[in-house]
Amino acid sequence: MSRARFTATVTATGYFTLLGRVTAIDAGGPISPANPAEGRLLRIADVNAVNGIVLTLYDLSAATPSTPLAGYPVTLAPAAALVDVIQNAGVWLNLDTFGGNFQATIAGSNIPNFSPDHTYLATVKFTTTGGGANFGEWILPAAHVGPP
Repeated sequence: MSRARFTATVTATGYFTLLGRVTAIDAGGPISPANPAEGRLLRIADVNAVNGIVLTLYDLSAATPSTPLAGYPVTLAPAAALVDVIQNAGVWLNLDTFGGNFQATIAGSNIPNFSPDHTYLATVKFTTTGGGANFGEWILPAAHVGPP
């Protein structure tokens, strides 16, 4: 995955979960089960331990959509966001039948000035121990839940 784009919905009272199948040329995991052309699955040991996974959140509906929201970017611990063995059951079926190896959950309450009529963008940069960089993007349309 040099760059992949996904869609999810976020609510102020709930959370959103980013799911992905992350691959890299210099990864040491098995070949992607979805398509060998995707490359090898990224493993925890393949990611730079200091700044290997960086999540940035943007409000695409704001006056300055290219400015990260307050409190972002954040660095995720590789062992908390990646799994070494591809997952393809339960919540992972929301990705596709082949599954994934990356998961990060963000509460709607952790989005500064959350607005249910805005669209958000989450970007994740994965930096490998070999210095390679891969990116994932998630488009997050917000939704109002509950009474007006």
